[in-house]
Amino acid sequence: MRFLFLLISSLISHFSFSQKVIEQNLLDSLIVNVWKTETVKVNDKLIAIDENQKSSRLIFHKNHKSENKYNGFNERGKWQIDSKKMLLKLTSINMPDEEPLVFKIILLVKDKFIFSITDENSKKSTEFECVPEKL
Repeated sequence: MRFLFLLISSLISHFSFSQKVIEQNLLDSLIVNVWKTETVKVNDKLIAIDENQKSSRLIFHKNHKSENKYNGFNERGKWQIDSKKMLLKLTSINMPDEEPLVFKIILLVKDKFIFSITDENSKKSTEFECVPEKL
């Protein structure tokens, strides 16, 4: 009986570990894309996006490199997802002394990426809804 209990416990912990690896791999594969902003909400209020926001692109590569193209700039960085906390961390290569940006992933599926960032000083929350760019 004890052997059976140990065997089942071992299988459950292995399954749990495997599930976490699959979850992490799935998130990593889903984010790899060229994303364009479709809508922006500030404190749950939909705002009109300007031409700069419409033309901006977030690009995530398989090698965990990223590009943020906006206003004629191309901010290069590295990305990392924390699948437990559902956080996306972007570290700048252009400005390595700058604090990384941390976004809360609200939804990440094949055709939609919704994330938010909260300004700790003003407590203002900005939510971005992005869709893949059709090439």
